[in-house]
Amino acid sequence: MKTRTDIHAGANSVGIPNPLAVCKQQKEYWINQYNYMQNVLANCHPSQAQFSQHPPSGGGWVGGQWYADRSGICG
Repeated sequence: MKTRTDIHAGANSVGIPNPLAVCKQQKEYWINQYNYMQNVLANCHPSQAQFSQHPPSGGGWVGGQWYADRSGICG
């Protein structure tokens, strides 16, 4: 007896996304995120006043060294 099915190698059924297309979309998303962050870093020019806060208003100790909270500097 033969069983008829809609499953074929490489075929895309209605409502089921093509795995290669999904992978390509995810790849494009992360490439765009990378380019966005590179642009943010290239245009970041923090003022010296943001680095001279004594005592630091936020941050934490890592390996015996204090690191100031620099979140929002390039906002």
